[in-house]
Amino acid sequence: METPPAPKRPFASLWLPAPNPFSLIAVVFVACLLFVPLIWFPFDVESCWLPWSRASLGYAPWRIYFTRADCNYPPLVLYILTAQEAIRKLIGGQEMGSLALVLTKLPNIAAHLAGALVGYYALRRLESETYARRFALLYALSLPLFVNAALWGQADALLVLPMLCAVLLLMRGKPVPAGIALGAALAVKLQAIVIVPVLLLYCGKRFGWKPLLSAVAAGLATLLAIALPFLLAGTGEQMLKAYTDAAGFYRFRTLNTFNIWSLANYVDLEWRHLDPKTVNNDNRVAFAGLTYQSVGIALFGAAIVYLLSCVWRRPTPRVLAWCAAMSGWAFVMLCTQMHERYWVPGAVLML
Repeated sequence: METPPAPKRPFASLWLPAPNPFSLIAVVFVACLLFVPLIWFPFDVESCWLPWSRASLGYAPWRIYFTRADCNYPPLVLYILTAQEAIRKLIGGQEMGSLALVLTKLPNIAAHLAGALVGYYALRRLESETYARRFALLYALSLPLFVNAALWGQADALLVLPMLCAVLLLMRGKPVPAGIALGAALAVKLQAIVIVPVLLLYCGKRFGWKPLLSAVAAGLATLLAIALPFLLAGTGEQMLKAYTDAAGFYRFRTLNTFNIWSLANYVDLEWRHLDPKTVNNDNRVAFAGLTYQSVGIALFGAAIVYLLSCVWRRPTPRVLAWCAAMSGWAFVMLCTQMHERYWVPGAVLML
C-alpha cells in the first residue's frame, strides 16, 4: 500500500518565520525609540498633543476641554495626555523638548507592541503556537502602526489595541470582557463604532441574547466610568461634542486617502475639468439631490448589511475576524472625510 502524500502547507508557512515574540518586540521597541526624536507631524504634535497635555496641568484632564476649544478627542486620550504632562513636570523636562516628544509618542508605541503580545496569547489558544508567533511578527512589523506611532505621533495605534482585544475576546467566547474592551475603544475614538454591528450580531447569534445584553451593559458601564470625572467637572457638553462633531469636521470627499473618492477627484479634475477649489467638497450634489457624503454613507451601509449577512450565515470566529476587518476597510474606502491614517484599524485587523 502506498503512503498517501503529505498535505500541502500554505504558501506563507514555507517562508514566514515564527520568532520569539518577546525578543521581536524588544528589537522593534528599540527601533521605534531611535526614530522618535527624528521625525513627527508638526501640527498634530506641536499644535494639538503638547498644548492639550499642558492644559491639563498634569492632574486635571477635564481642563483640556475647558481651555482648548480645538480638542476633539474623547476622554481616554485626555487621561493619557494628563499622565504625560505629570511625568514631564516630575522629571523637569522642557515643554517642547525631546522628553515631551518621547512621552507623546510612547503610549502609542506601547499600544502597537502590546497588540502583538495580545494577539500572540489569544491566538496560541485559538490556533497554534506557530500561528500566534507569525501574527505577532506581522503585527510588530506592521508598517502602518510603525509610521503612525513612532514617526507620525498619532493615536491610531492606541485605538486599534482595544478594538483588537474586543475581536479576540469575542472569538474566544468572552462577551463581557469584549464589551469592556469595545467601551474603551469608543473612549479613544468614535471610529471604533464601525466594528460594533458585526460584533453585536456575532455575540447574539453565537451566545444568545443574555450574554449580548451583558456585553452591551459592560461596554456602556466602561464608557460611563471613563466619562464620569468629566461629567462631574461640568465638561459633559464639550466631551459630547468630541463624538457628535466627529463627522462634518472636514467637509471633504477625501483627506489624502486613496479610496473611491480620490479616484472620483481625479476623474472630476482631469476628465470633467471641474473647479479645483470645490471638486473635493463632499457637500456637493452627486445625483438625485444626494450629496457625496450621503452617497458614501449609503455605500458603507450596504457593505455593513452584506457583512452582517456573512456573520448571520456563518457565526464562526474566523468569519467574525474577517468581517470586523472588512468593516474597517469599507469605512475608509466608501465614506467621505477620510484621513489616510484611518486605514490603520482595517489594515491591522486584516492580519
